[in-house]
Amino acid sequence: MCRILGLFFLFLVHLKICAYEIVIVSMFRNCAPYIREWVSYHHMIGVDHFWLYDDESEDNWAESLKDYIDAGIVEVFYWPGGRPDWTAAQMRAFHDGLERGVGVAKWVALLDQDEFIVPMQDRSLPECLQNHFSNAGAVYMNWRHFGTSHVTLAPGESLLARLTSCSEREHSRNAVGKSILRPECADISQLWTQHFCLLKPGYTYVNGDGEHTINFERSDLWTDGKIHDQFIRVNHYSHRDEAFFYRDRIYRDAGNIQLQLDHYEDFNKTQDRAILELIEKYQ
Repeated sequence: MCRILGLFFLFLVHLKICAYEIVIVSMFRNCAPYIREWVSYHHMIGVDHFWLYDDESEDNWAESLKDYIDAGIVEVFYWPGGRPDWTAAQMRAFHDGLERGVGVAKWVALLDQDEFIVPMQDRSLPECLQNHFSNAGAVYMNWRHFGTSHVTLAPGESLLARLTSCSEREHSRNAVGKSILRPECADISQLWTQHFCLLKPGYTYVNGDGEHTINFERSDLWTDGKIHDQFIRVNHYSHRDEAFFYRDRIYRDAGNIQLQLDHYEDFNKTQDRAILELIEKYQ
């Protein structure tokens, strides 16, 4: 019965005209060298609005995004408090973004600025969601981890164009991912991680193949541990370039630097140009 009611309410959502088709919610701090390309790419593939939460940045992010802000595509909220507990502040930002999205956005994606959504078979993200996920309450999008490609980017140089080295598809870290949700379907009070939010009864999470392999036990999400990226995935550039990796990333888990070095090797194993092939369709 809950499943039938969920499908009925999704049908009503389809009929409803929202102000935004897709909104990205993200918290940031000092991401000026990267944030413009991230916004530009997602806007190009069909994200029509961004709610960004600024944790006391000290760089020139506002100048970088000025035209998007002036056009009303990007809204920025001052959101201090990410130090020392970044995750707690980010959860508050994601909670706020999902609540803003209720009745306003058809879909809300919860992302970081080193994560890029890639529709794998469609030209745009709205087409991907309509063609493959129209009956879903949320989609869990697996990561594909990208490395530094052993290059250091020049100021203003495209991260996406240069960083094409990545992990093998079946790397265990790619079993993790991020979510894009219908805010009306989310049980926002049960948002406690960056990766997913529990749904209200009757709604379903699906994987990137459109399959129902996502389950919840109490407040935790369980997957089958496999990679499901037939229709959608998230390119994750957590290492960015050589300079960023050795200046910042390697020390984020100071107690396990060897793991970071292992990932450095693993994420430069092979090549993937799917996101560049998608970008070429717009040129």
